[in-house]
Formats: sequence, C-alpha cells, structure tokens
Amino acid sequence: MFSSLDRLAAHAGECDYLSTTGADFMQMVPTGVGVMVDPDDDHHIPVLIRVASVAELEVVWDRFARERGER
Repeated sequence: MFSSLDRLAAHAGECDYLSTTGADFMQMVPTGVGVMVDPDDDHHIPVLIRVASVAELEVVWDRFARERGER
C-alpha cells in the first residue's frame, strides 16, 4: 500500500491503481492479511490490525492491562 501516487510510481512504474481512504481499505482487507505501507521508504510500516479481528485484539489488550494492574 502506498501513501501517494509518487511512491507507487517509484516502486512499480506506470500501473493501474485503486485509491481509497485508509479506513475503507482496512475494511476491505481480509482478516489474516498484513499490509506494508510505503515498503521502499525509510518510514515503511506494517499494518497488522486485520491479522486478528478487533474483538480478538480487545480481549488480548484487556488481559495484558489487567496483568499489569491498569484495569
């Protein structure tokens, strides 16, 4: 995934593309699929929220928070 058309062009050259908001894109990504944002740049970052469902992440987060005495 690329944050700009310039970054996409630097990676892939001339190509077809789809443009959408990040929030809409994350709704389209199936659970279990990770995405790398701007993979060729120093600021690249993996987007892993869809690796598990939001409900699964909340359960894990709550468990760790309780273990650390935060909740």
